[in-house]
Amino acid sequence: MKLNLVFTTLFIVFSNFLFGQSNFSDNPLDAVFETKDSKKFWEAFDKMEQSTQNPFIEYMQKGSPGIKGFTPNRIINADSLFAVVKRRKADYELSRNVLDGLSSKEKRVRAIYSALKYWYPNAKFPPIYFVYGRFNSGGTSSPEGIIIGTEMLKNLDGVSGLIAH
Repeated sequence: MKLNLVFTTLFIVFSNFLFGQSNFSDNPLDAVFETKDSKKFWEAFDKMEQSTQNPFIEYMQKGSPGIKGFTPNRIINADSLFAVVKRRKADYELSRNVLDGLSSKEKRVRAIYSALKYWYPNAKFPPIYFVYGRFNSGGTSSPEGIIIGTEMLKNLDGVSGLIAH
């Protein structure tokens, strides 16, 4: 019985080292809030009318790990995203400037993360990616981090709790 407990404990400890997230921060003050995908989305969005090609191809190809994690079952591919954006253009416009006040929410999330670190000293803090999808998910977690479906946000009320949960 004792031997099983020792092996189980060793397995858990070593699996954390082998399979743990290397891009996750140990320090809550160093947690990453990644918004470059949002900027790239709006660049593609603004090219829609004059472009002869799908402008979201580049958004998908040059996207962060957040885009890669949000693609299966959510974005699907650039053509699928383009079709939804064309159909719901006005709905996307409502979220164009939603991330403008993010720095104040970052402070709140870091405070929550600091409290978590106090209670759980081994806690890790994943990157938070703000990406645009197809209005079918407010967000998810993936091996890359936390992914927020920014098009679903009309404001940043509640985003700190969403991230921290």
